Amino acid sequence: MKYFKIILLIQFFILSYSNFLNAQIKLPVLFIESLEQMKLDIAIPVERTYKNKRIKRNEFFNPDHIIRARRHRVEIQYAIFPKDSHPHLIPHIRHSMTVTSLTSNQDQLRTIAVHKISKEDLSNSYNADWGSISFFQPKRAFSKYQHGKLLSLYKEDRGMICILFLFDEGEEEEVDRQIMAAKFE
Repeated sequence: MKYFKIILLIQFFILSYSNFLNAQIKLPVLFIESLEQMKLDIAIPVERTYKNKRIKRNEFFNPDHIIRARRHRVEIQYAIFPKDSHPHLIPHIRHSMTVTSLTSNQDQLRTIAVHKISKEDLSNSYNADWGSISFFQPKRAFSKYQHGKLLSLYKEDRGMICILFLFDEGEEEEVDRQIMAAKFE
């Protein structure tokens, strides 16, 4: 009887550990290498609330990695631009081009709210040299979600990351929990 309890306990720990490993999101090798090259840390949710999503290439935005929430109507797309592969990168132009490419062309939906991140917030929260957040309604040809929020961060001699949050009405709180998900070392 004593051995039976020990065996059950061992099985419990093995199953618990394997469930923990399955809960972590697997990142593509090239994505990890680019993050390491840029010395950029991103906080991908490890709990079972997000999962990987297959990338579909399109003319509007080509991310390096996509995750989506299981219980919320939220999708997060990551596009990274290492300085070595993008030597002529101008961050505010890249951000503006991305937002205008993704924003709906319908007159009543064409409003874009742009917020330049303060130097203090850039330094304290992101360790970046430049950053901006834009809020918009995405083109239907690009996304079925009602809202988009683009966070772009740039660090001199390292590169830029664009994190696109796509979400529906009522999911702003979940997006706000993830908005501090990137920081340069």
